[in-house]
Amino acid sequence: MQPEREIATRTRRFAAAVVLFAAHFPNNSIRLVLLRQLVRAGTSIGANVEEAQDAISRREFTHKVFIALREARETRYWLRVIEEAKLVEKEDSRLLSELMQEVTEITRVLTTIGKRARDNV
Repeated sequence: MQPEREIATRTRRFAAAVVLFAAHFPNNSIRLVLLRQLVRAGTSIGANVEEAQDAISRREFTHKVFIALREARETRYWLRVIEEAKLVEKEDSRLLSELMQEVTEITRVLTTIGKRARDNV
């Protein structure tokens, strides 16, 4: 599978995992605000990767990849806030760690794709 297609699949699966993670928690005003931010950023990664796939120029492709990268970094931020605020029960901490690990790896892949694309513009 091509790296661009692989990251598209990976980010879509990550988005679904973020949605399921957020849906698992009971609603209260603080959690709702944080989870809304997490879901928005976590699903935006894959949306921007998909848009990059249909870019009409290398420049547009690079721009969309770097937007996806920013969203990945924001997602990692919200996951850290949730972790540090101890909003996750002990039994859910493994899932939070898995999401953190995956977004870190996605960030690395997007960084590599973006730098290669930028260097080839």
